[in-house]
Amino acid sequence: MRSVDVSIYIVNYNYAKYLRECIKSVLSQTVKVKEIFLFDDGSTDDSIKIINELFAMKSPINIIQQENVGLIPTIKKALGIASGKYIIRVDAD
Repeated sequence: MRSVDVSIYIVNYNYAKYLRECIKSVLSQTVKVKEIFLFDDGSTDDSIKIINELFAMKSPINIIQQENVGLIPTIKKALGIASGKYIIRVDAD
């Protein structure tokens, strides 16, 4: 698996229905990315339960839980912490 200087970030707000498949897709790519961030933007569905399962699996994803601030502030936060040469947003749904 070749490594690339890419940061991926996922913004989730009440997408529990799609979250496992989204994460599975990101982790199954044929290149190894530099870092992966999952922002939970104050979900009120089962997203937190799924995210906690990721912690139990010692996932390589950096999980950031926050109060609901919306998409644009979350994107700005992601861009501020991502260190890859390229940055990709993946929608949870």
